[in-house]
Amino acid sequence: GENKMSLQLNIASALNLTLSGSTGSFSVGNGLNGQQSIEVKFFLTHVGLNFETGANTALLSHLAPVREIFEPETLEFDEIMQRDIDDARVSSELIPYLLDARSKDLVKLFPPIIVVVLPVKPNENRPDDFYPAVWSGIIPDNESKGYDLKVIRSGELGNEVFQFDQPISNSGVFEHDLNKLKLNTNKCKLVIVDGQHRAMALLALYRNLKQEWSDSRRAPYKDYYEEWTPNFINQFQLKNINLPVMLCTFPQLDTSYKGDYDLKKAARSIFLTLNKTARQ
Repeated sequence: GENKMSLQLNIASALNLTLSGSTGSFSVGNGLNGQQSIEVKFFLTHVGLNFETGANTALLSHLAPVREIFEPETLEFDEIMQRDIDDARVSSELIPYLLDARSKDLVKLFPPIIVVVLPVKPNENRPDDFYPAVWSGIIPDNESKGYDLKVIRSGELGNEVFQFDQPISNSGVFEHDLNKLKLNTNKCKLVIVDGQHRAMALLALYRNLKQEWSDSRRAPYKDYYEEWTPNFINQFQLKNINLPVMLCTFPQLDTSYKGDYDLKKAARSIFLTLNKTARQ
């Protein structure tokens, strides 16, 4: 163990939630009139009610609708981004759709829940305008895994906000196999910008099973979902319930960025892109 110890970095990472999935990117902003387009680096994974995998429990405990994350007056987000959730509809329509026993062998099709990974200001529960400095580079394969890692990390080691780990082989950077997104849930919030109702259906089931409504921002909505008792929910094949989740980051928007975007504008751009064709 002597050699192994000397390889260990003496600074422990603060990344406490690791997700497995696939990585991709698209851009927001139109690039017209000298306006910059901003790259969105996203991570596609899924979350469900199979609690044998720790990542499901961890992601569900940190995922929340905007109304539970920030006080509305500190949000400075556009009104449209905090549209009210119709809890009665979630309870009467969406939860039964998720738990439909007649289609227990079918996987329900849902578009992904879209989440923006937003850093919070130090010692304040409000979104920050930029990520801590983003570093990208190659970490060579010291552990005989058979591949090097391309890493994109926001924040110093020990104080990170997020980190993408993408394996590289001779043929290039992997976009699917063995990709990880690591988050520091103490320094970022996972803000749902699309799919709040689908997410709330899943969250309500999770919270009813785990008795996790005690937080003062969650408690006001608990009564809408009380009919879904743990005994009732547990009759269903919960392992079959899986919803796709896309987590979005904006690596250009760190403290060195000089343009006219910030993270709130970027989050809003994603929201508008998704909703410009949506019905009122």
